[in-house]
Amino acid sequence: MKKQIVIIGATGTVGSKVAEILINEGHSVKLIARNPEKLETFKNNGAEIIRGNVNDVEILTESFKNADSAFLILPDNVKTDNTRAYQREITGNFIQAIEKSGNKHIVNMSSLGSHMHEGNGMMAGTGEQEVRLNQLEGVNVVHIRSAYFMENFLRTIGLVKTKGINGTAADGDHAIPMVATQDGAKVISAHLVNLDFTGKSVHPVMGPKDYTYREFTNIVVKQSAILTCLMFKYRLSRQKKFS
Repeated sequence: MKKQIVIIGATGTVGSKVAEILINEGHSVKLIARNPEKLETFKNNGAEIIRGNVNDVEILTESFKNADSAFLILPDNVKTDNTRAYQREITGNFIQAIEKSGNKHIVNMSSLGSHMHEGNGMMAGTGEQEVRLNQLEGVNVVHIRSAYFMENFLRTIGLVKTKGINGTAADGDHAIPMVATQDGAKVISAHLVNLDFTGKSVHPVMGPKDYTYREFTNIVVKQSAILTCLMFKYRLSRQKKFS
């Protein structure tokens, strides 16, 4: 049976992949975004695009009504003077919308480390959101505690490609869990569709193995070299073909 599903953060790396999976499966999908023009492709494929943001409780409430499930994610706000206060405000908006709408199935994007409520940086906010969502009565919530996203390396891909090093404050030889956003999106989509969670629960999403930054940087360097070589061969073959 096809479901009606609401997605917050559809312009992001995770939400966009969740939206794509659900639309391809034929579900009725509502996408909430501040910049709807970024979601034209999804609109052209049948998604309902709603102009709004996580600060608008009325839009969130109306979107959650009559939906089978909803996907929540705490958006970043690099302009705020107080990150934790901002995170608390957005979590409060989510809770108001859930209570007013009567939605009973929430898939919440969290993170590994959210079991700690202090000393874990941005995850203190996701950890607090878990606790507050768990206090909702009669609402089924599953928290997706994802490993570090491999796509985060794209932020330093230029440095890696040109210098062969990765600029980060992390210990280069300390292995951490890593996972691709596509793998996380598959888990999230399945929960949104199957509604296979009751009460409050946690679903860790891990990758195939733990990687150090040094290992992963070397992988990126090697793959970049391979792609460069293939591109050179392709261009050379094109030149020969038309010469």
